Amino acid sequence: LLFDSLITSGSDADRHHSRRAYLVVRGILPVLVEQVSRQIDAIVSVENSFITEQYDMTTLRGLTKMLVEFLETPAICRQFRKLHLSQSVLNAFLQVRSLVVQRSKLSDKCAT
Repeated sequence: LLFDSLITSGSDADRHHSRRAYLVVRGILPVLVEQVSRQIDAIVSVENSFITEQYDMTTLRGLTKMLVEFLETPAICRQFRKLHLSQSVLNAFLQVRSLVVQRSKLSDKCAT
């Protein structure tokens, strides 16, 4: 909720833009990327264990939404690329993709 109010666009778009810029200067981008990676590592861990409960994706969804909101600003997007953070995000989401592929193959094997 706090982050939503910090990054949401609306009638106060300039104020939200300056808040985003402040957070970027204070180092929020590497923190967001690290948190996304941690959430995905937790998902992979749950999926690779024999635990039958599903992982709650709410946190990952919120972090991803925040990251997208930040990256909609061209200057922040340039900073993101300058810090070489795109590789970390891409690697993290490729882990999720591999889980989906594994699960699909397993489902296909079970169906035959």
